[in-house]
Amino acid sequence: MDTIILLDTSGSMAGKPIYELKRAVTAFLELIEELQLGERIALIEFGSRATVLSGLTNNYRHLKNIVNSLSAGGGTPMAEAMVLGTKIASEARVLNINGIIIVPRIILMTDGEPDNERDVLVVSQILGEASIPIACVGVAGCKAALMDSIANITGGMFIMAEDIALLQVFFIQQVFMIIYIMKMMDRIEELYNRELLRRFFEETTGSKVSDRELDAFVTMLSSLVKIEKQQNSNRINTSHKT
Repeated sequence: MDTIILLDTSGSMAGKPIYELKRAVTAFLELIEELQLGERIALIEFGSRATVLSGLTNNYRHLKNIVNSLSAGGGTPMAEAMVLGTKIASEARVLNINGIIIVPRIILMTDGEPDNERDVLVVSQILGEASIPIACVGVAGCKAALMDSIANITGGMFIMAEDIALLQVFFIQQVFMIIYIMKMMDRIEELYNRELLRRFFEETTGSKVSDRELDAFVTMLSSLVKIEKQQNSNRINTSHKT
């Protein structure tokens, strides 16, 4: 699977927020590496400007070094970062595993309001039409209504981390979402079973899952995974999104 991560490194992230962001993304990368998921990750930051820090790669050591070097400063050019993410997503892999389609995703983290909200919504519409869901996580200071709109438009999810230290929980949950999909491949018809999903996340992450979070997970899963009806599908294919 391919994941594009958009990280807010604006001036308001200085101090503890940027520290917790680095800790959360590093934990995400280390868990993917430990579980040998082979997931390709791209990193984009938006602060002084929107910048692609790394294209899609599974060189996790390289990615962790980039994350460790992040610093905070500047505004919040979120729309520009989303445009960069759209370009990478257009070349990302769409997995076809015996007729089960898994699309790329974007993870977006922010603690503030974007420089241009209208442009953010326009790019969200483009991503929604391209079937690229965005998993949004916001911390204190973010415009929750806008994050909710991005999630709704793209078929993604929005979680508000009331405490910046809870960022790590969100990123760990994103790893286990892929594990859950893999686990359910042989019983895909139960993928959206709410009780199975709740039990899985609570047992694997050690954190309680609220009804709102559960709704968000179900929505994200329904956008990430599609079932393609085909008669002959005994092999695993990968294809590029066009």
